[in-house]
Amino acid sequence: MIENNTRVIIRDVDAIRYVTLNRPEKANALSMSMLHELRCAIQSSEAAGIRLVVLRSASPRLFCAGADIEEFLEGPDQLAQQSEALRELIDAMARCPLPLLALARGRAAGAGAIVLSL
Repeated sequence: MIENNTRVIIRDVDAIRYVTLNRPEKANALSMSMLHELRCAIQSSEAAGIRLVVLRSASPRLFCAGADIEEFLEGPDQLAQQSEALRELIDAMARCPLPLLALARGRAAGAGAIVLSL
């Protein structure tokens, strides 16, 4: 297992990296810190000997509601930073040389649907 926070759980088992969204109280809404954790987990996978990255939710009923709207209310600078963090995650996913598998049990919306589709 690599270091992680409680909102994004990262576990390496054999050559599979499981990246689990774990913020059920906010429907797994993606905060800037979660976007950063996801990007770092994906970008570091190949160097760690990972052969498959699995994105999933700890919730049995939803994948991700999208970006954290509460962060939008902090002002335009925060919104711009969150948008940049999402673009960086999208770029990391698009450039990842490993297969990415997203497992969704339930709903995905907004940025969550983008992550799911990548």
